[in-house]
Parts: sequence; C-alpha cells; structure tokens
Amino acid sequence: MSEYKKIFTVRISVNTDELGSDFVYAHEASWLSNADENGELQNSTGEYYITPTDEEMTDSLTSEITSWLQALHFNVNVKSEEYDELRNGLTVALNILTDDQLQEWDKEMEYKSEEE
Repeated sequence: MSEYKKIFTVRISVNTDELGSDFVYAHEASWLSNADENGELQNSTGEYYITPTDEEMTDSLTSEITSWLQALHFNVNVKSEEYDELRNGLTVALNILTDDQLQEWDKEMEYKSEEE
C-alpha cells in the first residue's frame, strides 16, 4: 500500500463581516457571540448576524476543512497556529547553521514529520 503524507501551510483571510450565507447558516449556532446567557441562539432574520470571534472562526474553518476531506476518505489533522514569529526565528537559526548541520537538521525533521 502506498501512503501519501504531506503537511500544507494554508493562509486564509476573509472579511468576517461579509461571510457567505451558506457558511453563516452552517456555523452561526456554534458562535457563542450569537447566543444569549442561556446558550440559546438569538433570532436571526437572515439579514444580519453577529460577526464570529477569531476563535469561533478558527473552529468553524477547522470543522469545514476536516469534514470536506473526511468525506473524501482522507485522514486529516488540522492545527491552527500563527507561524510568523516561529518562522522568523527558524530563518535566523537556519542561516547560521553549517551545511553539515543543515543536512542533519533536515534529516531529523523529515523523520519526525513521518511519525505524525
């Protein structure tokens, strides 16, 4: 059996004040900012909705990505993180490594990614 493994980095940006109605309809019930103190969804006429928080948006997108790929029989693990600071630190570290150290690091990272 041939097994394909790949890690993708995907940047998603959207104006959360202008989300598509299908996305809103599918997820607004899980947006706590739309619920009253009893956890009940506030009435929505479809003309407006409360913009989801960043965390709510992340959860909704993670749910979408996972459900799409699982429906296609893909095993998927979605992690949401901000990598800008990590990437800057890694760039500096990689720039000061010797060629031998860089090759050793590359082998180590490839081995670890296959363990996931």
